[in-house]
Amino acid sequence: MRVWSGIFQRLPSAPLRVSNKGLDWQSVAPTGINSTDEGCPGARRFPFVVGYAPAYAPCAPPVSPDGQGGTEGEGGGWRSWFGLDRKPDAPAEPAAAPAAATPPPSR
Repeated sequence: MRVWSGIFQRLPSAPLRVSNKGLDWQSVAPTGINSTDEGCPGARRFPFVVGYAPAYAPCAPPVSPDGQGGTEGEGGGWRSWFGLDRKPDAPAEPAAAPAAATPPPSR
């Protein structure tokens, strides 16, 4: 490692200067899948060759403090894959009224 550190100490260094010709600077979502708005939390700017930037997607909804994203009752995700998602409680059915007793046939 001393050899490498000595070499790199003697090499000149300068900031990389890149022309913007042919580049398309896009903000990329933290997931790294889509380009998004500049103001999205965690978004970072990356250069792409013109015409090869990822598709646009709006900011994802904020994650709630309990770790579940989105709104209550959305469902889906890995819990549903394993049958662990919470199903909405079925409305309680009213108790069936006892059948009216019919009088015995008269003779």
